[in-house]
Amino acid sequence: MEGRIRSFSTSAEFVRTPLIAEGLALRAALQKCRDLKIERARCESDSTQLVQALQKKVMHMELYGIVADINELVLAFESVSFR
Repeated sequence: MEGRIRSFSTSAEFVRTPLIAEGLALRAALQKCRDLKIERARCESDSTQLVQALQKKVMHMELYGIVADINELVLAFESVSFR
């Protein structure tokens, strides 16, 4: 359904930085969207570093594996944007 907003939550223990926590949360949200067969996603974050890494502007080594996972998940969607 166009314009429908969905919200998900999860928890993780012993995450080293807020940046990693934000990346893990986004990865989990995209996994959930994929499992629900959602075709289009607009992902919004207050983490400039994460968004830049996903838009391939700047890569942070601590995010490398998480961003690689997210980039793989994106292939399951018709459209995904990061803001």
